[in-house]
Amino acid sequence: MSFFSNVASREHRAFEYFLSSTAPGLAGYFSREVYLTRVPKLSLSEVPLWHIVVALSSVHEGYAHSIQNSNRDAQLAQYAFGLKHYSLAVKSLTETISSQPGNLELVLLCCMLFVCFDCLRGNYTAASTHLTSGLNILCSEKDAGKLSPSYAKIIEQFTCLGLSVGIFIDIHLPETNTFSIWSQFSNLGSVRDNSTFKTLDDARHSLNMITINFMLHYTMSQKTDDLLGYKAILGPSTSTTRAALTAWTRNFDAMILLNDPANLSSSALRGSLQMKHHHASLLAIVNGISPVEGDDPNAPYRTIVTLARSLINVAPAPRASLSTDLGLVSSLFIAVSRCRVPALQREAFELLSAVPRREGLWDAEIAARIASEVLQVEKRDDERVAGERGLDMNLDELRVQKGEEHFGEMESELKVDLDFERTYRGTGRRERFIKISFI
Repeated sequence: MSFFSNVASREHRAFEYFLSSTAPGLAGYFSREVYLTRVPKLSLSEVPLWHIVVALSSVHEGYAHSIQNSNRDAQLAQYAFGLKHYSLAVKSLTETISSQPGNLELVLLCCMLFVCFDCLRGNYTAASTHLTSGLNILCSEKDAGKLSPSYAKIIEQFTCLGLSVGIFIDIHLPETNTFSIWSQFSNLGSVRDNSTFKTLDDARHSLNMITINFMLHYTMSQKTDDLLGYKAILGPSTSTTRAALTAWTRNFDAMILLNDPANLSSSALRGSLQMKHHHASLLAIVNGISPVEGDDPNAPYRTIVTLARSLINVAPAPRASLSTDLGLVSSLFIAVSRCRVPALQREAFELLSAVPRREGLWDAEIAARIASEVLQVEKRDDERVAGERGLDMNLDELRVQKGEEHFGEMESELKVDLDFERTYRGTGRRERFIKISFI
């Protein structure tokens, strides 16, 4: 109480909003130690962390108001207030690093919240820069033997955030090289025993590491120009990833049975469904690259849609939710853009459009608008060749462009290049074309 007696009422309100809405969203269904305990406690004594907590929660509240009430003026006011404290946080952290170079925990927590702030305002460049800075610090500390086990929770939260940012960049901004991101995360590795799971956090981190190792090999394959080299790198990777996913399922099911599913809390149950959802999306990508003869290629997409519907309908997320996890948005977007069953595509699109949410750089509203463009192009193409059977069309590459002058703005027009490939099954002939959209 003595602390808040000297704090402006608007900052006090922002701190309360962080505790009630922002931090629970960032923590999701898993451990709340970092966002709901360590960050609030440390922010009361560390000026840089206080400023970024106020900044992030202010912009989050403005985002929520804009969704619920379409109150653009309130959103802009919150954004301006948040941007002010963001600048103060950066300045204060720079000063603190000069005077207290050994305060690693403060630097890492600030870095994580900087990434969250820039994700929420749609600044792709700044979010990637802060993520890379934090990774560089963690890897340098590990290489120097200074990274103690007490940082395990922070590393795991950083890993979740890194996945949601890195996969967005890989899918939407192909010109940006994420190889260093995945190699650094892989270098950090896992501090948990992946052979058995005792908690949901064990299972989540194991699944995240499987995804990171796959993305590492995937980006390596993209750097290889010749087809033979591509297959040499990615072929074994898909087999290894598929085997790792099978082992993960076995360990996860054993943990659930050991703890009696009937005793799971509602939060733990949702976390379990979300991990199964994440598992299905990675399996869908792996199967798309390297199909297994006899397997149903659409089974993972059915799982994605079914679990997403359960998470949204049975336990609806709060309006304008903010998360650092790979939740629903990326998986549903993958289902729309890659699944070849129209009914499943439409269901995935409906779910993607159902609940506004931000998961790292993944914005449900923007993803739904891009997905709508994909579906319209495919529909028009189907009508154009209505008399010809045996036509497959796939979205081969997607690039999102945002002018540098608009970076950091809450709303601005995005240019989206959609590269499609038509394949005629009878002849094997292929055609490529690009659809440019402004959303």
